[in-house]
Amino acid sequence: MKSLMKSSNVAAAGTMVLLSCQLSAFAYPISMSPGSADSEAAIEAKLATANIGMLKIPRGSVKLKGDSISIGAVPDWLFDRHVVLKGKVISTRLEGSGKETKIRGLAYFLDGDWLNNLDNIRRKDNIVLDNGTILVGKVRGVNEDEVVFQLSTGPVKKIKKATIDKLISPRSYLFEIPANNVKIDAGTGALSGEAENIAFITTLDSKSSKGFRWLAKKTPVEPKSLLAGTEGGISKAQLSSLIFLDIANTVAPIVIAPIVASPLGTKSADRQLREFNQFEDILSNGGTVLIP
Repeated sequence: MKSLMKSSNVAAAGTMVLLSCQLSAFAYPISMSPGSADSEAAIEAKLATANIGMLKIPRGSVKLKGDSISIGAVPDWLFDRHVVLKGKVISTRLEGSGKETKIRGLAYFLDGDWLNNLDNIRRKDNIVLDNGTILVGKVRGVNEDEVVFQLSTGPVKKIKKATIDKLISPRSYLFEIPANNVKIDAGTGALSGEAENIAFITTLDSKSSKGFRWLAKKTPVEPKSLLAGTEGGISKAQLSSLIFLDIANTVAPIVIAPIVASPLGTKSADRQLREFNQFEDILSNGGTVLIP
């Protein structure tokens, strides 16, 4: 008995180690080249994320390359990753050192199927310049080192990224990347390391300018499908049920046929009829197997 308990404990410990390995996050390589007086530092990485503000990103993947950022997700009605948001990085900065190293920045989203799900897109954009000037209007584009901004009064201005202190908008988000194993080249100033995920917070939160606050006021929500053929936002669970019913409709005649023309007598027919009734019970309970 003792040897059996010992072997059970060893097996349980092995299972726990296996589960912990499976649940541990995967670290991705990340690099960051230094910026200049006219351009921001460029990040290159592919990281995981769960949500952007109150927008849920199922199996989210964030790709950063140069000044571009794209968000991939596997929506509930799809089985493959789909790019739902595209945008530009406005600013980046490096904070801390060693295990406390963080890359923080500001991104503005310009395109994607979920663009209109980013808070209230009818709100005006506000740019606060480093000299304290506040501009009200709408971002019309983002170039390598400039933001094309249309004032609410009509004129269009090109604003240097380096002069922007804040960009407050439903489409702009602060991001934070905790980095590990960071190395900085003494000659070039380029950073290399590893990171697991990236977190986003809306700039519309009045407290966001004072630092990142990760306590969400409500649960992030995944948008409904707007793709052709999935207007109702059909989920994977609903799709699985439809596939199950289709299989049932195909299998049912095969089950009934031997009962009608059974050469084995009434006992065999009764047994097959019971099996078929159990099969119907499974269907009526949404696929749950009933044990008599």
